[in-house]
Formats: sequence, C-alpha cells, structure tokens
Amino acid sequence: MHDLPIAKQIQVLNKLALLAMLLVAVIGVAASLWLNTVFRNYVDSTKRTEIVQEISEDVFEGRIAAFKYRISPNDSFVSELADNLVEAVEAKDRLISRLSGDPDNLQLIQNLGPELTFYDKSFSEMAELQNQRNVRVRNMFAAGDEAGSKLSRLMELAFATGDATAAYYAGLALRDLLNGKHRMERYLLVNDTADFEAARDHVMDAISGLNTLQASLASEDKQVLGEEVASHFADYIVRSDEVFETISARNAIRLQLDEVGPRVQSNLDDVGDSTVAEQQRLGAQAVFTGWLTIAALILIAGGSVAVLALRSRKVESGITDGLNASVETMNALAGGDLEIEILDADRETELGEVARALLVFRDNLRETGELRKQQERERKEAEEQRMKEAKKAEEMRHVEAEAERKAVLDELTSSIGKVVDAAAHGEFSLRVNSQFEDPQLQDLAASVNEMISGPGPISSTK
Repeated sequence: MHDLPIAKQIQVLNKLALLAMLLVAVIGVAASLWLNTVFRNYVDSTKRTEIVQEISEDVFEGRIAAFKYRISPNDSFVSELADNLVEAVEAKDRLISRLSGDPDNLQLIQNLGPELTFYDKSFSEMAELQNQRNVRVRNMFAAGDEAGSKLSRLMELAFATGDATAAYYAGLALRDLLNGKHRMERYLLVNDTADFEAARDHVMDAISGLNTLQASLASEDKQVLGEEVASHFADYIVRSDEVFETISARNAIRLQLDEVGPRVQSNLDDVGDSTVAEQQRLGAQAVFTGWLTIAALILIAGGSVAVLALRSRKVESGITDGLNASVETMNALAGGDLEIEILDADRETELGEVARALLVFRDNLRETGELRKQQERERKEAEEQRMKEAKKAEEMRHVEAEAERKAVLDELTSSIGKVVDAAAHGEFSLRVNSQFEDPQLQDLAASVNEMISGPGPISSTK
C-alpha cells in the first residue's frame, strides 16, 4: 500500500472504513433479527406459561371443589368442579396450538384432555354414588332406629310383665345394636373397613341375642313385636351391605381421582417447569446475545478505528514525510546544492512523480550550471581578448599621440624658433600658432606670443 498512489491509498482507507461500517451494520442487523426471534420465542413461552398456570389453577380449584364435596357434599361444588374443568379444557386447546415445536410437552397436554374428561366423569359417578350413599345411609339408620325403637318397647313390655329374662336379652340386643350403630357412624366418618366389620359383628350379636329373646317369649304380642324387630334387623343388615357397597364403589372412584388429580397436576407442573426453564434459557440467551453483540461491535468498531488510525497515520506519515523530503530537496536545490540525493523517484505515486520532477529539475540545473560556467569562461576569455585589444589599441594611440605630440612640438619649436629669430632681427609681427589640442602647448604658444607682443622692439647692444 505504501507504493500506491495517494488517491488510491485514500480510496483503500475509505473502503476499509466502509467495510468496517458494513460489518458492524451486518452484525447489528443479524443480532437484531436473532434477538427478535429470541424475544418472540420468549413471549410465546411466557404465553404458554400463563396458559399452563391457568390450567393448573383451574385443575387445582376443581380438585379443591372435589375435596369440599367430600367434606360437605353439595351440588354447588359439583358445578364448580365442572366449570373449572371446562375452563381447563378450553385453555388446553389453546395451549396445544402453541406446542407444535415441543413434542414431549405436546404429548403431555394432549393426554390431559382424556384425563380431565375421565376426572369429570368419575367425579360425576362419585357424586351419584354419594347421593346413593346418603339415601341408603338414611334408610339403614331408619331401619336401625326402627329396630332399636321396637326393641326398647319389647324390653319395656318385658319389664312391665315381669319377664326378667326377656328384658335382659332385649337389653343385650339393644346394647349390641347401639354399639353397631356407633361403629357404623365411625365407619361413615373414616371409611375404615374394620369399623364396618365391627359394626356388623355387633349387629349380628344383637340378632343372636334377639333369637335367644324370641325363644323365651311366651305371649303372642311379644312374639309379634320380636318378629318385627327381627325384620328390621334383617332390613338393617341389607341396608348396611348396600351402604358398604356404595361407599366401597365411591371410595374406589375416589382412589382413581386421587391418582388422576395429582398425575394431571404433576404433568402440568412438568410442562410449567419446562416452559419456565425455556424462558430462563431464552432470557439468558438473549442477555448473552446482547452482551456478545455489544462486545463484537465494540471489538470490531475499536479494531476498525485502530486499524484505520494506524493505516491513516502511516499514509499521513508517508505523505508528510514525502512532502517534507520534497520541500527539503527543493530548498537544497534552490540553495544551489545540486549534489543532493533525491529519494523515492522509483515510487509509482504522486510523491514519486514529484521526486522524478525534482530529479529532472536537478539535472536541468546541473546542465544550466555547466552552461553558465561555459558562458562565463567564454565571457572571461572574450573580456581578456577585448582588454588585450584595447590595451594594444591604447598603446597604438599612445604611440600615435606621442608621434603627433612630437610633431606638434617640433612644429611649435620650429614656429617659436622662427618667431624668436624674427624678433631677434626686430620683426615682432610674427606669431606662434596657438591652435593646439593640448592645452599646455596652447598656453606655451600663447605665452610666447604675449612675450613677443609685450615689450616692443628690442635694440641690439652689440
């Protein structure tokens, strides 16, 4: 990347930044979709939990109604149980539609329908048997009360007639009957078969005593009364057997209900626990996914920023270092250092182009410098030649001037000699030619002329 053009490097950095942003966006979208799925599953599991709780409450309230009915049989409890079971079945149907992806719990809930139907039917049968039991218990105790009442009358009649034996056996039979009724009442409360057997034994003892009593009765009215007591005893035995059969059948159904109810409740608890566990798993999964997404985004964003910062720094360093090197090279070239080494000329980048341009510039400066040196040498040579020629011309002018001056001096000397010679012979009209270029010669000629013209004629003293 270091050898790529600057624009290309910037494009690469932009693409890296775009890729990082795209990656973050993809992770964010994927995490959002995943969390959306988890959330929908969590909501669905929450709804399943609510329905399971609703069914459990209906079943529990129905079982409570059943227990209330056992304690105090009342048709309102039967209606309450039926209503709760209907609501439970309706909720069960709603729950089945939400368990398509959970075959184990689906099977448990599908089995719940027959179980609830069986529970409802069995409870109805038990309620019917309970009603039969109540009727038969009343009939049984009515027969027992009638037998006891007539047995008391027989005992009173025996006392009244002084029949002590009959009164004694009547009292024993009445005692056994009352003990039997007491144990039967206990049996009706606790449904212990031992109490029923004891009650039956007491009644059989009462019948045995009654038989002994009847054998000792002499009067016809006492015998008739004894036969009536025996008939009520027989009816009591039949009624008690019917009560026992009814209670046994009812208790058998109760045992079935006691098995079905807890089993249904246990299955519902299992489904509820499974659903709650699924909620907890989904919740933990959502939290884990959220933290994982945050960590991934932070990691990718941080890593991308770090990579981009490093790459940007490297690109910036490459550009600034290259520009600084180019500036230093240009300053050196501007300062006349044509021996400086130009780096990065082999790079296929803008800085490489600048370096190659500086290389050409340096070479051109070198050629220009050589050309200037050559021109300077030629100029110096021409100047020296010119000076030589000027000196030679000066010498020639000097020679000519000297020759001319000599000629002028010769002329002046000759003119002065002529004027002086004429003046010596008294001829003062001659004058020296004073038109010379040389001021000194001109002054000299003027002085001679002034001297000739100043004193007048000079007489000879010879």
